[in-house]
Amino acid sequence: MRTDTAHALLEISAEMSGNLATIERVHARHMKKCDVLRALAQRGRERRVSYTAYQNALDAVLPFAPPPLQATAWNLADASGISANFDYETRADISRVYGQQDNFDRLAGDLAVDFRPLIFARDADFFLVARNAALDCTDVTSGEERLVLAYRAETARLR
Repeated sequence: MRTDTAHALLEISAEMSGNLATIERVHARHMKKCDVLRALAQRGRERRVSYTAYQNALDAVLPFAPPPLQATAWNLADASGISANFDYETRADISRVYGQQDNFDRLAGDLAVDFRPLIFARDADFFLVARNAALDCTDVTSGEERLVLAYRAETARLR
């Protein structure tokens, strides 16, 4: 294997390890936020939530944003043609992980934008808004869990 190819794989592995650490940290925080949203949705279902309690609970969970994940090493290796020197399996596995990362970034960003304006509506049905926010939160954390598994598998393989 040529030196630049080996170096690119090391950089990609380091980038994936950094992404894994970031997403694990953010995922733990998001799981706690999801618990708050689920509890708020339950209280809203039982009509035991005031606007003030609703706002205070939401202040505790917002902002809810996807973690900043990097793809620089992979993009550079791909754009420079170095990734063409990787064996097929390595290139396919890395492509899948970064593709999944791109899909997650789009999904999480879209969901965060979708429910945010409704959250602050004073005349909204608190239960419905909190329930939808909890569902969006669950979608984001499920995507994070899938990414954690993909990163773990690929970083272990690249070592």
